[in-house]
Amino acid sequence: MKFYVNDYLSDTTILTCREHGAYILLLMAIWKNLGSLPCEDVALSRIARLSLREWKQIRSNILSYFTVSGAVLTHKRVADEIQKIEKLKIERSEAGKAGVEAKRLKSLDAQQAIASGLLTQTDNKNEQAQSSEIKDKPLDNHFATGNERGRA
Repeated sequence: MKFYVNDYLSDTTILTCREHGAYILLLMAIWKNLGSLPCEDVALSRIARLSLREWKQIRSNILSYFTVSGAVLTHKRVADEIQKIEKLKIERSEAGKAGVEAKRLKSLDAQQAIASGLLTQTDNKNEQAQSSEIKDKPLDNHFATGNERGRA
């Protein structure tokens, strides 16, 4: 997760040192859990590394930075960052697939060019062989003299 120091400092100027620590730990836990945490005091106090009593003293200040929806705790900035990363992963995956496909098509084109070149060369060799066979055949039967016609 990217950490935007200027944004963080401008948004959290009123937090105490203990509150900063709890807030950062909760942000990291939400990031690690892909955007949400159960909004349960015992679990949140453990994540913040505070006793339940200490957590309850700072709870309202810290939770004002989060969205609580039912029993789920989320954070808008973390959710936005997760969406950006998911979008980037999809774009990179599609680009990678497109690159593989382009490479495959290029290789296929090269193979087809080679194959058609071989076929052309093979066809030319066959034509040349047939042509030389015709040239090498004796033409005696076609131009036989009068004496030779009766011999067959």
